[in-house]
Formats: sequence, structure tokens, C-alpha cells
Amino acid sequence: MKVHLEFILLSILILACSGTISLAQSCSIFAGNDTTLCFIPDTLHLNAQPSQPLDPCSVVEWTPATGLSDPNILDPIAIVNSSITYHVTANISIGNNMVTNGDFEDGNTGFTNGYMYDCPFGGYLSEFRYCVTDDPQNVHLGATSCSDHTSGNGLMLVVNGGTTVNSNVWEETIAVSPNTYYMFSFWVTNWSSFTNLLPTFDINVNGISQGQSFSINSTQCLWKEDCLLWYSDASTSATFQIIDQVDYYGGNDFSIDDILLQEVCVATDSITISVGGVVSASFDTAACEGSTISMSASYGNTFQWSPTNGLSCNTCQTVSFVADSSITYYAYVTGNGCDYSDTFNISVDSLPLLLLPDDTFLCAGSSVQIDAQSSSTIIWSPSQFLSCDSCNNPLSTPISSITYIASVTNGTCVITDSIRLQVAQPPLISLAADTSVCFGVGLLLAVDSGYADYLWSPSNGLSCSTCFSTDANPDSTITYSIAVSDSGCSSIDSITVIVDKDDAVDAGKDDSLCVSGSVQLSATGSSTYVWSPSASLNDASISNPLATPATTTQYIVQGSDACGATSDTVVVFVLNPPVVTASYDSIIYCHAGTQITLTGEGEYSYEWLNPDVSDPSASSVFVNPDEESVYSVTVSNRACDTVLQFPVLVSNAEVTIPNAFSPNDDGINDFFYILHTCPITLDYFRIFNRWGELIFETNDIEGKWDGTYKNENCSVDVYVYVIYAHRISGENFIMKGNVTLVR
Repeated sequence: MKVHLEFILLSILILACSGTISLAQSCSIFAGNDTTLCFIPDTLHLNAQPSQPLDPCSVVEWTPATGLSDPNILDPIAIVNSSITYHVTANISIGNNMVTNGDFEDGNTGFTNGYMYDCPFGGYLSEFRYCVTDDPQNVHLGATSCSDHTSGNGLMLVVNGGTTVNSNVWEETIAVSPNTYYMFSFWVTNWSSFTNLLPTFDINVNGISQGQSFSINSTQCLWKEDCLLWYSDASTSATFQIIDQVDYYGGNDFSIDDILLQEVCVATDSITISVGGVVSASFDTAACEGSTISMSASYGNTFQWSPTNGLSCNTCQTVSFVADSSITYYAYVTGNGCDYSDTFNISVDSLPLLLLPDDTFLCAGSSVQIDAQSSSTIIWSPSQFLSCDSCNNPLSTPISSITYIASVTNGTCVITDSIRLQVAQPPLISLAADTSVCFGVGLLLAVDSGYADYLWSPSNGLSCSTCFSTDANPDSTITYSIAVSDSGCSSIDSITVIVDKDDAVDAGKDDSLCVSGSVQLSATGSSTYVWSPSASLNDASISNPLATPATTTQYIVQGSDACGATSDTVVVFVLNPPVVTASYDSIIYCHAGTQITLTGEGEYSYEWLNPDVSDPSASSVFVNPDEESVYSVTVSNRACDTVLQFPVLVSNAEVTIPNAFSPNDDGINDFFYILHTCPITLDYFRIFNRWGELIFETNDIEGKWDGTYKNENCSVDVYVYVIYAHRISGENFIMKGNVTLVR
């Protein structure tokens, strides 16, 4: 419906001078009648009608601005796509002009300014001067001839601006009503030929600038209106001033006319535009098989749906159906003077496959494989206790009961199902720690009662194998296990019963030590121990005292425990270091080697430390070093060790060769031959001259060269010899050198 707001000013204007009474003007605006558009988008020419003609400075605003060609004019074009309500607001000036002499027809009266009044007819109006006249050319010969704004032949205010900024060119104080809007306006034109230097104007109210900068037309005698919407607040009077903002001389020449101050009312109205033509905007949709689809016609009074397959109602505004296959529905609607139709295309997709096993019972701590079947990957929620949350057969190890939701999608449809894993807690049982008993003494074995089944194993020595408690009297050490079952879950625990058959204490094996040495004794089989004799023990009341006897000693240990007391003995033999004599040649000649023979007073063991000894454990060894050596051997008698050392000197000067001889038959040094101190076997002894010619050779170790070759004396010279032989040990050796023959 149209809302037509009309504001009537109830105040009565009493005209004292005439005695007449007039009602104030009405203040309203009519936005137009509400209307309906059958099809959208569509256009509508709006045309708001104010109760009074609008002043050129009046403000018009349509809201919202959606679809409007211009929201600030009375008659915009609206492009309508959906139902909408437009609100129009306008500022309307009402009442008489409150300015005393706004058209200046009364001459230089009703106002003041900061200039001097001067009307030099036929002359030139100076700066800071003004005149009220019908043509600026009357008082300034250089001015353009202009007529007034009011009637074209009336008076106007003609001003030659000064060279001071913000000079006051018109001022009047007017009584106003508090909390009221007012429109202040004036007309101004330029009569100067200096159109490149034009003034601008501001309006002061009660001495306060309103922050304006009104311009003037550059074309001479073309009038322009400037306006200010002002709110009085608590003021009861207002002084209005027109301010010339510029300070230049040329061009600051203008005329003012028709100054106006009127009350302003704010009028508003609205128009509602209803639309049809679309039953439902783009309802086409995809649905999953088995889902419920709801369709609704947005407009109209009567409804008809076709086909009626599966519809909850075929004449209702809103209908629903269960989707089982793709289908197109048609809606026929009438209302608001329009007939509409629309289609609803429903594309139905089949659900993905999802098969879950039945709910499952299991015991805490155990696992279960959820073997599900699906046409695509299953997403599980929650993921707690699962080996994977995006696979078809996850392994679950829950510690408490849980319900899993499985979801599968084929890209359009999602199907969900659930499986519950009911987790039962196994029986809480705890046997005592492993224990010891004496042979023939029984004990009670027990766990918590209240469970369904109990089974002890083995049953040897038990009074009951299926009870929660049983008397046990085993004849040997044994481990008992109990299995407890309840609600499909079971628990197992065990205990070892050590049976002490009153075994004798064991003092350990006999041992040996070297005189002044010590040995650790070690007894087993009892709880407490007492050793004797105790004089050579560091502690006679422990199982493993340290013994330091001076002579061979037999120790007795007395052992006691809960099952009785026994004793045992151990002998510690005290031995003296080995006494050994040795025989061998300490000097070796000609690689002959030597036999080192050791003789002891007891049964000793030997360990030779040199690597060239062929049998390191022998008491007699043959050694044949190439150089001076020391042979070491460790002699042991089970407890004491003695280390012996045998130095061996080597003398191997086997062959001596002179470096000169004189075969002159004087009986002195007439022959060159091999001097040997050790037995050797000569393979050859050869002599060569300086040209490498063999001149003498023998394999007789006693052979001698007499200085001749082929029965002739050799010349004085240096000759080369080579000896190749092997020692008695079979080792080969070679000697080479020079010999000088002199005569």
C-alpha cells in the first residue's frame, strides 16, 4: 500500500498590517501507487509529486538506489528484478521569504555590508563600493549591461569587490525558530570583462563559515543560484552574510539579486513494487535416491502441480516427494493479476554401495577387522583406535565401547551407516609374587572371586583346579597358571612355587693358591652361613668370604635356612713357587743351535713366550737364533707362576777372505783361498779377471788359487771372486768381493 505522509504546518500567520489570516503551505510528497509487475526483469518510470514545486536547491533522494537510473531526481527509471519498496525523501521550502528586501526593489535598505554605498551614474564604481540599481553599466561605464534576475527590469545589488579576502558584501539578522531547517539562497552574475578572474562566495551564519565556495558563471549577465540548507538548533535569530572570498582587483565585479530564506520541511513517501513471472528461481537440482525434496512456488494464490507422481499435495504452495528417479515437475500459479508457470528439474542419482558387518563384541586389548563392502573408499569417524580412517577394512583395537560412522560418496550422494564395537573388560586377577616353601609344607593360592570360570594348571598338588582359591602342596618346584573367564573374556596369571627339599649346603670345589695369595670361597644352598676356621677369612658369616691361609687348609661351612641346617667342606691348597733347574749352551757357534732343558721338582706346566719355539709347552726346546736373543718361559704349578729367562749369544763367523796375496814363491801368502771356522759345503769358488773371464774355479773347500791361468802367471791386477755355499743347517749363502794380486 502507498504511504502518503503529509505534514501540515498548523501555525497561523497573522498579518498585522492587513488583518488577514493565511494557512501555511502543506509539506508532502506522493511516491505513486503500489503496483505489480508480472514478469521480470521489467522497468517502471517512477514519478514522485511534491505538494509544492521544488526549489532548484531542494534535495531529492530515493532509497534504496538499487536499479535506479538516478536516485536524486523525482522521476528516475527503475529496473526491477524482484519485489522492492522504494522510499523517496525531499526537502520542500514552505512559507514566505524571510529576507526583508531580498529583491532590492526597496533600494538600499533592510541590509548592511562592509562596503561603501556609491552610485556614480555615468562614471566608474570603485572597489569596496556598491550600488542598488537596475543595470551595472549605469554606475560603471566599463561594465556589461545586465538586467535584474527578478523581473528583468527591477533593481539589483551591484558590487565592485575589494582587494581584501573574505569581505562582507551583504548581511541581515533574521528571527528564526529553534530546531528548524531553513533554505538560504541567492542569485549572482558577473558583469566584468575579466572573465579569467572571477570571485567565489561563502555564507556565514552567526559569524561562522559554512564551508562553501560558490562559483559564478564566466558569461556576463548569466545568473546562477547558490543555496545552503541550514539547521537552527537552539537559535532564535540568525545573521546571514554573503562573503566575497577573493582579493584581486580585475574581475571581482558582480551583481546579487533575489536573496531568499525559507523554512524547509522533509517529506517522505514509499511505493511497493511486487513482481511475479518466476515461480521459483532456478530450482533445478540434483538429489540422491531416497532423499526427500521440497519444492515451493514463491508467488500466487492458486497452485497446480503436474505430474502428481509421489507429491504430498498437488494444489499446495509447497510440496514434497521422495526421490526415486529423475523427473521434471511443472507448477502453474495464478495471483496478483498474473498467470505464471515454471519447471522443476530433479536429477536423481543412485546411492553408493555400503555394507557393514553386524555389531561386534570383543574383549579390551584384542583387535577386530571391520570387513566392509563399498563401491568406493569409506571414511570412518571417529578415527580413534583405527589402523586407518580412509580404507574399507580397518583394524580396530578399542579399549572401550565405541560406535563408528562409515561414510561413502559417489561424488553426488553420500550414504552413512554405523557399527558398534561393544568392548568387555577382562577379569582383573593378580596372583602373589613367586614364593618358596619347604618340602611338605603347603600354601593357599587365590584370585578374586565372582567370575564365571576358573581353571588352574597343572593340577599337580592342588586341592581344586576349578576354584578361585586352592591349597597347593607340590613335591617339587612348579609354576601354576590360572585362566579366569567371564562374559566372553579371559585373563591369565601365574606363580612359581620353589620347593626347598632341605638340600645340603655346598661349599664349592677345592681350590689352590700361591703362598701369600688369597681365594674367594663360595657356598650355596642355604640362607645363612658360618665358616670355620675363621682366622684366615675376612668374614666368616657370609656365603663368599675371602680366604688367605698360610698353609693348606680345610674349611667347614655350616648352612641354615627355614628347612634345616647342613654342612660341607672345601680344601684350599697353598703352593710354593716352582723350583726349576736349566741346562743349555749359552753361546751358539756356526748356526748349530742349542737345546734348553728344564728340570722341576714337581708337576709343572710350561709356556715359552718366544715365537720361534716350535712347542711352547715343552720342558725342553731347541733354539737356533740368527742373533743374540733372550728366551723366556713361564713355569706354573696351578697356583704359582715363575718366569725364567735364558740369554743366547750367537757366533757365526763362518768364512774369512783376504783382500790381497803375492804368489812369488817366497813361502809367504803365495795362495788365495777360503779360511772357514764352521763346517760348510762349497758349491763353487770362482775368480774372474777385469774382463769377466773365468780364470779359476773349484768346489773343494780346501782348494787354493796360485795366481796362474793356463799355467801362466797372471798380471798384477784386481780380480773378482764369487763363493756359493750352504751351511750345515742347509741354509745357502753367497759371498762376493775383490782381491788384489801383487808380486
